[in-house]
Amino acid sequence: MRRFSHLLLCFMCCAVFQGAPSLESKSLEADLQVLLNQFTSAWDRSDAAAIATLFEGNADLVIPDGLLIEGHDSIRQFYASVFERGYRGSRGTARIKLVRPIGPEMVLVDGVWRIDGAVIAGQPEAPEVGVFNLVARRRGQKWAICSLREQTSAHDLVRPDDPRSTEDAQQTKGGGSEPAGTSSDRARIQEMEQKDVAASKTNDVEALVSLWTDDGVLLQPGLAPVVGKEAIRTLLLQQQQQAGRVETTSYEEKWNEIRFAGAYAFEWGRIAANLKLPDGREVQQDANAIRILEKQPDGSWRVARVAITPASRR
Repeated sequence: MRRFSHLLLCFMCCAVFQGAPSLESKSLEADLQVLLNQFTSAWDRSDAAAIATLFEGNADLVIPDGLLIEGHDSIRQFYASVFERGYRGSRGTARIKLVRPIGPEMVLVDGVWRIDGAVIAGQPEAPEVGVFNLVARRRGQKWAICSLREQTSAHDLVRPDDPRSTEDAQQTKGGGSEPAGTSSDRARIQEMEQKDVAASKTNDVEALVSLWTDDGVLLQPGLAPVVGKEAIRTLLLQQQQQAGRVETTSYEEKWNEIRFAGAYAFEWGRIAANLKLPDGREVQQDANAIRILEKQPDGSWRVARVAITPASRR
């Protein structure tokens, strides 16, 4: 009798799941994609209130830097602050990769997301790409987000037998040879280098400071180390004042190589600048430099450490 009761209970549990047409329906993924499309449409309008309505009242959100936001009102306030911080006018996309029912009215969704067009501190940001997972609950004829987790350490979902996972392993293995960063990492570093050159040509202090990590360190010959973003800003402002009417007629950075080690990258090279003094004379400044870059939670790269030494004239 006990065995019969156990089997009957199992049968009843199976019937609950099998009898839920919403989870067995081929349109389930399409219904959930509608939810994501509503999210990205509200994002494109910079409408924090509309995004918040897609969440349950007691929902929570974790963003790539680990910040936990709990509750409908806090989620709305968070997205409002995001848009004010530089994401207003940016565009978002989200695409489902996997849907798994976890109850008669609940599902687990895995997918990929991307944000384009953010402008932080007046500087265009590189596209942000990552993966997400969320738990959604049926709410009438629609779905609502109970929990959302985002991260940027991966750009797509891959299975062990997926060729892309093998390629990633080959790119990061050691053995004494140079680990290769992904093409995305190299592109973002190149973009950062271009911003650095453009800001150096115009002596744009704020643009230059935005390229540093908060704990950045600058080492220069004969001077004390400059530690922290604020100290670097102060130094650059002093140099800007001292330069007065000096014009930078050309500025070039040539990095000879780049090596990756996890969340860090190392590069060394030469910096050359031609300056026109107020009296019309032109001078050339050359320096050798080595710097350490640190990958940020959003996938971008920032300057963490720089050491500069004078270079001999070519």
